[in-house]
Amino acid sequence: MPLYPSAFRPPVIPLSTRSFYNPAPVVPPYVGPGDRVASALGWWGLRGYNAAVSNGTTKAVNLRRDSDNTTQDFVILSNGNLDVASITTFKSAANLFVTKIYDQTGNGLDIAQATAGLQFAFTLAGLGSLPIIQITSTTQKMLSATTLTQAAPFTISFAAQRVSFGTGFTAVLDGDVGNTPQAGFNSSANGIYEYSGGSPVSTAATDGSYYAIQAIFNGASSIITVNGTDNSVASSGNIGWSAGHVGIADQNNGGNTIDWLEAGVWGIAFNGTQRTNMNSNQRTYWGF
Repeated sequence: MPLYPSAFRPPVIPLSTRSFYNPAPVVPPYVGPGDRVASALGWWGLRGYNAAVSNGTTKAVNLRRDSDNTTQDFVILSNGNLDVASITTFKSAANLFVTKIYDQTGNGLDIAQATAGLQFAFTLAGLGSLPIIQITSTTQKMLSATTLTQAAPFTISFAAQRVSFGTGFTAVLDGDVGNTPQAGFNSSANGIYEYSGGSPVSTAATDGSYYAIQAIFNGASSIITVNGTDNSVASSGNIGWSAGHVGIADQNNGGNTIDWLEAGVWGIAFNGTQRTNMNSNQRTYWGF
C-alpha cells in the first residue's frame, strides 16, 4: 500500500525552485601588530594596531588637501584597514599631506607636523590598493609633543620601502636628539641601520624593496631582523629615550626617499617567536 493515499501525497517541488540555506562566508578577524606582541609603548600606521582599536572610531591620520588646506581625521575600520573610501571623497582632485599620525596604543604619543612645507605626502593605492606615506626631503619630519622615557632593552619595529638613496641616512622612527634611538635606512651597501649612542650598525638593503624590520636594542645582543632573517650586530649602544620626543624622519641627512607604512616601539627585546610573528604579520598584511 502506498505510504500516502494519492489525495494526500505532498507536492513534488522541482529542484530548480527549492531554497537552500547558504550561510555567509566567515571572515577571519583582523590581526594587527599589537595582537602579535601586546603593550607597545607607541605605534603609528596606516592600518589598525590591533583588533580592539579596529572599530570604526580610532583615529589613524589627519590629512590636509592642498586645494583649500582643509584638514580631516580618518579612522580605522573594523577590518583593520584605513578608511580609504572617505579619504578618496575628501581628496577629490587635490593632493594630500599628513599633518598628524595618531598613536593607536592610547599612550598619547601622536606625531605631528603643522608646517605645510614640512609635511609628508600621502598617496592612495601606493602599494597595490593600499596607501603609503612618502618622505622625500631632509626638511620633512614629524615629532610627538609628548615625550617617551624608556631604557634599553627595547625594540623598534617598522615596515617601509627604501625607494632611492644617494647619501646619508633617514630614520623611519627615532628620537629627536642625535644619540637617541634610531632605526631606518642609510646609503651604504648595508642599507638598514639601528643606532643608540654607540656605533651605527647595519645590514643589507637595496633600493626599490619593502622591508619588515625588527630592530632589537640590547647592547651586545642587538639584532636586526630583516624580512624574517636575524642578523646579529655589534652593540649599537644602550642609550634609550630619556624624556625624548618620538619622530619620523627627524634624523635625515640625505634627502632620500622612503615609502612609510607603519612603525612602533616596545619596551622589550623581541624574542625569536615574537620576531617571526611580527614579520609574518607585517608582510602578510602589506603583501610583500
